[in-house]
Amino acid sequence: RLAAMPVAQIEPPDDETLALRLREECALRHLILSDESVIYLANRMERSWLAVGQVADQIERTPGRADGLRSARAVLTALGMDPG
Repeated sequence: RLAAMPVAQIEPPDDETLALRLREECALRHLILSDESVIYLANRMERSWLAVGQVADQIERTPGRADGLRSARAVLTALGMDPG
């Protein structure tokens, strides 16, 4: 019976959706990121919904709070993601 059921797959988010979700997650933490930082992080972070929360958590703990590219790089480095 299970084989007859349709299967849906959740694909990784696209760039626009990932950036939007990162902005929303940061807003929940009362963090406001510049467009430059959001684009930088979204283009370089792991492409998963879990990573969005991890990046937002790390932004809270990072001096400068990803306000500029230097602190955005520090966020990715702290999470073991390549800041490229």
